[in-house]
Amino acid sequence: MVTLAEQLKLSALLLNAADIDTAALDARVLIAHALKLPIESLMLESSRVLQDAEKRAIDVLVARRVEREPVSHIVGSRGFWKDEFLVTKHVLTPRPDSETMIEGLLKLRTKKNTAHRILDMGTGSGCLLLSSLREYPNATGVGIDKSSEAIAIARANAERLKLSTRASFIESDWFDNLATDARFDIVLMNPPYIPTGDIATLDRDVKTYEPHLALDGGQDGIEPYRKIFSQLSLYLSNHPLVLVEVGV
Repeated sequence: MVTLAEQLKLSALLLNAADIDTAALDARVLIAHALKLPIESLMLESSRVLQDAEKRAIDVLVARRVEREPVSHIVGSRGFWKDEFLVTKHVLTPRPDSETMIEGLLKLRTKKNTAHRILDMGTGSGCLLLSSLREYPNATGVGIDKSSEAIAIARANAERLKLSTRASFIESDWFDNLATDARFDIVLMNPPYIPTGDIATLDRDVKTYEPHLALDGGQDGIEPYRKIFSQLSLYLSNHPLVLVEVGV
């Protein structure tokens, strides 16, 4: 018989032995998911004795993480800004670094009631566009992605967050399928920026499980930027704001 506290310790030890930096946090997230509990409840129930089926379910999830499968893929979601977003192997896991784009947007466009028209290039899960629409209640937006699977996830996230009436998503290789008369006040961009030759050197979590379509920036890592900026001016309003995430 194993208590919840003992399982937390054992799972964290296994993840730490697999050189996972966030072992303790990952253990808590996975165990809370397996037990269908809020993560805050784990300490309150630390003396709870786990049923055999519960322990097996936890062991399966921990084993997947030991193989470096991202936690977001295992539990099917990831928190970003103020919401939880559905995540699968077809979209990049939303990362805290990208939240700085929302922070920058809020600092540069302080009038929240303005009816901005927002374009999200390479929308993935839709986290940037949908988080922006959450902050600007009169704004509308378009998310573009080359992956049909990513578009499906973004649409599902819009439905879950009750933003589907203000967000539309287009499967497109950048501007190919975007209406030529479309104009946008705000453009958010987080295109692929990893040089093709560097992908093999990335952490196993990323190179094995994240979609290469969303990682591969061509030979020098900036090919998508060239394509986007060669046409972007055609789609901008008179006073646009363009926010770009780049690799360093």
